[in-house]
Amino acid sequence: MTGAARRVAIRADASRTIGGGHVMRCLTLAHALAERGAEVLFVVNPGAAELVPGLAASGFGVAEVAPGAAPLVDAVAGTWADGADALVFDMYTMGRADHAAARAVARRIAVIDDLADRPHDCDILFDQTHGRGPAAYADLVPVGALRLVGAEHALLRPDFAALRPHSLARREEGAPVRRILISFGLLDIGGLSAVAARALCGRGFALDLVVGSGAPTLPDLRALEAACGDLTLHVDSDRVAALMAAADLALGAGGSTSWERCCLGLPSVLAVVADNQRAIAANLSAAGAAVLLAEVTEAAVADAVAALAADAEARIAMARTCAAICDGRGAARLAGAILAPAVTVRPATLEDARNVWVWRHAGDAVRFYRSGQTTPWPDHLDWFTRALGDPRRDLLICQAEGRAVGHVRFDAADGAPTERWVSLCVDPDARGDGLGARCLAAGCAHAAAGGAVRIHAHIHRDNAASLAVFARCGFLDTGVREGEFGVFTLPQPGRAADGHRAQVTSSAN
Repeated sequence: MTGAARRVAIRADASRTIGGGHVMRCLTLAHALAERGAEVLFVVNPGAAELVPGLAASGFGVAEVAPGAAPLVDAVAGTWADGADALVFDMYTMGRADHAAARAVARRIAVIDDLADRPHDCDILFDQTHGRGPAAYADLVPVGALRLVGAEHALLRPDFAALRPHSLARREEGAPVRRILISFGLLDIGGLSAVAARALCGRGFALDLVVGSGAPTLPDLRALEAACGDLTLHVDSDRVAALMAAADLALGAGGSTSWERCCLGLPSVLAVVADNQRAIAANLSAAGAAVLLAEVTEAAVADAVAALAADAEARIAMARTCAAICDGRGAARLAGAILAPAVTVRPATLEDARNVWVWRHAGDAVRFYRSGQTTPWPDHLDWFTRALGDPRRDLLICQAEGRAVGHVRFDAADGAPTERWVSLCVDPDARGDGLGARCLAAGCAHAAAGGAVRIHAHIHRDNAASLAVFARCGFLDTGVREGEFGVFTLPQPGRAADGHRAQVTSSAN
């Protein structure tokens, strides 16, 4: 793909069985993409737009299709004759074979996952589960795929980040619990909203209950609202962020809404209403960011709320823990990754020597190199000339939109002809949208295609940017230390290599 992606298709479903959360979080992503100039097409199951009113009202193109890759391919091809620049999957029922088939109409594949239990054929893997790292996908994505993993990538609407400073300041006051937000998902799967509302009605709290118009429990909830003077229903509300910011405590499901609550530092009592929420809820509970209910009964809800309401210090501590997990800017990060220009690699020539020398000595980068010293230009030129003719070395120049933006070097490992040591530097003037990881991923894909079965790197213990770049490209900490440097390895990249060039982003090295 040349240039930045500008046409993006999103494949997601909504139903009374799985709820509307997948489509809702993809809508957030779609708005972030549109803000960057992208045209977005939603490809969904029949009835999804009815269950998620925000989809029909969004103004994005919507195509309803039957299950499987073929209808998806037809929908994209029918919308854009020359295909999409990128296609995003948020589907548990579609896997690697479907992703591969979709490459017929998409030049970049992104997958949203939170299970880490099946392989994907993608260029970008996105998982917003707190407590999970890129290593969870070590054997599940191709070499060269970027792994954006962790709650810092959570897909939240911009109003959450906008309200974050005010909301966090409120939490520090430790004021009494007066207002409680109840939200167990757009479709209220399991009918837990009524259980929570009945448990808290008449206990002196103002109760705000958020639900979608497609929820089958809505008639019962309206009857409960009429009977309980403390309860106010908010149906298909576009003020969820404001309601959360105004709340002192929340009860809800352990899905994507968890990150909204974390962003605003809202202490929460959680319940699991779907299997994909188990890891999220358990990790949040273990971190002290929420109280997890083993079962949702009126008694259990009342007891959990009473305990938190009585302990201001516990609520303040929970709010601080929540705030550290998610800052509300994940949609911008993922949109940037999807739309970032592709990076390709070519063999270096002697004409590249000056650029590489300048890049390597930019800022304070030298202190993170193993030599720890500045190399004079004549010495660098001599080394570069010899390195170009060394059959044990592969010097590459990374390019984006026809411009040289970085350098990746691979050195053959002593006594291991199929193993390589990699080093990386990038043009500081071109940094942005994760140039470092895009260059590294493109280089590793090239090395894997050339027969490398294992790639190693030395990374300085204080080089936080490089540590993040290499982790997002799949490198694992071996635990080996050589002075101030750790040894990190990309295991068996050749096994996963499929010839795709990296379309990925991260912090620059």
